[in-house]
Amino acid sequence: MEQIHQNVETLVVVGSWNKYIFSEEWVITNILGEGVRYTIQYPLNALGSLKFSLENITFYIFGDRLLFQLNNDLDLSYREIIRMARKIFQKLIHTPVTALGVNFVYQSSDNLGMLSQLPKNEDLVTIIGHDISSSELSRTFNLSEYETLNFKVEQKDDNSNIFNFNFDFRIKSLSDALNIIGDDDDLILKKRNFANDIINVI
Repeated sequence: MEQIHQNVETLVVVGSWNKYIFSEEWVITNILGEGVRYTIQYPLNALGSLKFSLENITFYIFGDRLLFQLNNDLDLSYREIIRMARKIFQKLIHTPVTALGVNFVYQSSDNLGMLSQLPKNEDLVTIIGHDISSSELSRTFNLSEYETLNFKVEQKDDNSNIFNFNFDFRIKSLSDALNIIGDDDDLILKKRNFANDIINVI
């Protein structure tokens, strides 16, 4: 089983984000500080802000989402995302927000028996009249009054399997988001360990 990081938004915050505030000057002055090494990618889409890449993490705004991605699988990188998010939340505390999500994606080449409960592919092909490119199993679990886990398993044509974990927190403000991430930097690590525990028994 392999965890996938490329093109995965490990932390997502949905709200009325202003991409224009994410200028290089503002981010350096308010978030990164002087002397931090970083690179910038300019947006290819009108919905995107500048994309800031550090050694371990990348962050930017796209549409109504503040996005954080991992550049490696080091524990310190997961913690760095939380520290960076906390700074942004505190500086932009009045930004209206509705949700905070923590995401993980895994890939396995093993064939899974759990997908046998899906309708038979040959039956669906007969009914619909087109080939199937993937089969999917999805479930939503209520972990608390404000948190759900959206769990999806997708089986590809080559019998590889993609596991998606989305821990979704319902929030009404960035103050709520600050309470969820807490005073330590371990929220994403705790959710990764939770996902790993599930993966290990599948």
